[in-house]
Amino acid sequence: MNGLISLEYVNARGEQLRVTVAYSIGTRLLEILTMFGRFM
Repeated sequence: MNGLISLEYVNARGEQLRVTVAYSIGTRLLEILTMFGRFM
């Protein structure tokens, strides 16, 4: 039972981490695109 709970916890943490990483990458891409738009 304990192993199952910890596995669920790890899965939830991994999902949270992936969302955070995807969000920061998306924000970075937006910044780069905005800079390129300014230069053009």
